[in-house]
Amino acid sequence: MGIFKKMKYSITNIEKYSEMSAEGVKSAFKYLLVIILILSLVTAISLTIRSYKAIQDIASYIESNIPNFNYKDKVLTVEGEQPKKIDVDNEEFAFSKIIIDTNELNDEKINEYVEELKGSGYGILILRDKARIVYGAQNTEGDSNSYTEMEVFYNDYVSQLPVNEFTKADVLNYMKGTKIIGILLEILLMFLIEAIIEYFIITVCVALLIGAMGYLTAILLRAKMRFVAVFNMAIYALTLSTLLQAIYNPIDILTDFRVSFFYIMYVGVAFIYLIAAIFLTRIDLIKNQEELTKIKEVQKEVKKEMEDKEKEKEKEQKEENNKESKKEEEQANKEKKKKTKKKKENEAGGEPEGSNV
Repeated sequence: MGIFKKMKYSITNIEKYSEMSAEGVKSAFKYLLVIILILSLVTAISLTIRSYKAIQDIASYIESNIPNFNYKDKVLTVEGEQPKKIDVDNEEFAFSKIIIDTNELNDEKINEYVEELKGSGYGILILRDKARIVYGAQNTEGDSNSYTEMEVFYNDYVSQLPVNEFTKADVLNYMKGTKIIGILLEILLMFLIEAIIEYFIITVCVALLIGAMGYLTAILLRAKMRFVAVFNMAIYALTLSTLLQAIYNPIDILTDFRVSFFYIMYVGVAFIYLIAAIFLTRIDLIKNQEELTKIKEVQKEVKKEMEDKEKEKEKEQKEENNKESKKEEEQANKEKKKKTKKKKENEAGGEPEGSNV
């Protein structure tokens, strides 16, 4: 049975579950991989679109708010008066505050900037050869209880690029030009691989969960079914839930629209399909059992009729044999009587027995 036909039957024709399950675990897992690939591809494309929008927002922000800069010989140079402090109001960005100072600074000045970034949520300090990222938690009074600091050297990343120097215009051209397509393809592939692994593990776990629940239900219903058969059915029962998730994920990713208890509904829909399939399978088993009983009864009747016919045939054969025997006996008696009569006639005619005259 083809994949798309199975997909159709899994949603619209529950009676086919037992037939599809009978094809085995290997066939069920092939089907599972197909629907997971569909879900993963849709999700990965949605995440890539969101990443592209984020890159464009960052490019627009850099173009409007960040002064011209130049990176050369492992040093970043920013034009204009410094330090430049930027409060970021856009919720799409991870950083709430940016401080730029690419002058020669001592550790004391750098630590002063770091202290200023504390409590701002996420802040970044852009220096001439590196960036310091600071993020921490705030208490009710607005003071930072704890924070984490990460240091990023520009050359560690630039050395992996095909260029070792660039300007603000180069960065903007790269982010807004056709070269961004290569990055987006890499992002898409990364999201796709992660999604396939994640959804495969999750879907198999859910199939095992509802399969175990379905198996217990089958026991309570006294439906003689193996766990493997119920597990195969559970995979097909997840079809509608998985396709609904493939519709929901892009909406969730691209619009931040949330459906409360979606994943409870995800499991619930699949479980309902599975229970319905078990009920129908049980009914089929009962029908098959009744048909087998009828077949056995018919076989008994046929066997009895054959035995009766055989007995009748034997009786007829016996009667026929008796008739043949009686006929032969009558024939023998006739011959005997004929000989006796002839003998008497010979004796009455004066011809001695054995005379040649």
